[in-house]
Amino acid sequence: MIEHYLQKMKQLCPAFSQSDVDFIQSRLSVRELPPKAVFLQAGEVPKYMGMVGSGLLKTFYLTEGGEQININFCQEGQVVGDYLAFMHQTPSKYSFQALEYSRLIEFPYAHWQTCLQEIPAFERYVRLMLEAVFAAYLARTEEFLMGLY
Repeated sequence: MIEHYLQKMKQLCPAFSQSDVDFIQSRLSVRELPPKAVFLQAGEVPKYMGMVGSGLLKTFYLTEGGEQININFCQEGQVVGDYLAFMHQTPSKYSFQALEYSRLIEFPYAHWQTCLQEIPAFERYVRLMLEAVFAAYLARTEEFLMGLY
C-alpha cells in the first residue's frame, strides 16, 4: 500500500528522485482502523497526516448541544487530517472516524517537516495536493450554494 501511494506521489510530482522517495518512505507506517475507530479526536493535536489507502472516513464536529455535524468524507486516495492544526501543532476542531474498515498511511509530523526542509520536490507535492483539496472544497461549496437558489 505504501508503494502504491509513493507511485501516485511520483505521478503527481515527477521531480522526486529515488533517494527522495526512499527517504520519505523510511518513516511512513500503515494504520488499520475498524469501523467507528477514530483517527483524530477533536481537541487533540495531530501527530500524523493520513492518506487513505482503503476504506472511508468522515470528518465531523460537535455543536455545543452535542449534535454531530458531518462536514466531509475521505475515501481511498485522499488525505485525512486537520492540515492547519497539523502544521501549527494546535488542537483540531474536527474528529475523523472510520465508517468502514480502513487502512491509512500515516505521515508523522516531524518527518513531514524534515521532508519540507530537505526535499524541494516535497514542498511542490504538498502544494499540488493542497490545490486539489481546495478545488474539491470549492466545487462542493459552490454545489451547495447553487442548490440554495
